[in-house]
Amino acid sequence: MSERVTNLVQNYIAVWNERDAGKRRRLIDDVFSDECVYIDPNDSVAGRDAIERLVEALQARLPDLRFSLAGDVNAHWICHAVAPAPEKSLVRDVDDYGLTATGFL
Repeated sequence: MSERVTNLVQNYIAVWNERDAGKRRRLIDDVFSDECVYIDPNDSVAGRDAIERLVEALQARLPDLRFSLAGDVNAHWICHAVAPAPEKSLVRDVDDYGLTATGFL
């Protein structure tokens, strides 16, 4: 697995876990492009500022929620468990063009 993809995935997960607003914003700026779009069954947002608000709202609503990798980073599919409900998971698809995410919470 390329170090670039591994770092991207690790930083993506760190965005959702980081409680310090300044550190989280630096991670968002590193992971997401200006034109990013995040879509899950509950919400759809565009842009880094909207991602930041989405993460803040999720953390406020579920303060004990933590994301972690469920296994090794793979070039095509990355799965990580959502704590505290490990029966729910998120699947991440990484390709040469960036990160496509489909989330379930």
